[in-house]
Amino acid sequence: MQADRVRQGANTVFRGWTFRASAVSTAATITIPAGAKVGDWAFLFDYARDTVGTPTGVTPTNWSDISGLAATGATVARMLGSQKILVSGDPGASITGMDGGSLDSKVMLVFGKYVGSVAIQDVAAEATNGNPAAQTCNANSSSLPLVVIGISAYLTGAGAFSTASPAFDAEVTDSARITLGYKVYNSGQADHSIDKDDEGSANYLGSFYVEGSP
Repeated sequence: MQADRVRQGANTVFRGWTFRASAVSTAATITIPAGAKVGDWAFLFDYARDTVGTPTGVTPTNWSDISGLAATGATVARMLGSQKILVSGDPGASITGMDGGSLDSKVMLVFGKYVGSVAIQDVAAEATNGNPAAQTCNANSSSLPLVVIGISAYLTGAGAFSTASPAFDAEVTDSARITLGYKVYNSGQADHSIDKDDEGSANYLGSFYVEGSP
């Protein structure tokens, strides 16, 4: 398993995950939801396309890339995932990600509360003009509490999951390119199977889970 860790100091009390808020954008910038709180964990998925060549990868200032989610599609598209434990001044702030010449698409999920550190586990991602292979997010043997996140996207519309088992708690879409699904586990975690069909150019399928600790 691959683990990316983000730390936000020791003066927090982690009480398990809860979904806080989401945001969407079809521009180079996206606004962190004003309802987010200091100490929340935020995940941003960014999809951009250029007319010629592949868009330059941009990680928002003071955010961290999630290793393994980055990919490029054959139709001059780039996909990136990044994360941050929010600090003072973040809720309601605008951040800048990729700026594609022909399209931009971003979805952000925010989870609370008072997390001290996170570990990103079991990352899988594929970008293809064909049909991505099904993925299994192996969360059953992980450390609680955790959140499973699935990502489906493609070039000309919000990518739908053809398989999502167990079902996500909810799915958030920007109605343009991206659908993010999430499942919060504070007990009784399970492995997740996800898949998407070949819906056109630059299909993307990704998954991971995030463990939280004080």
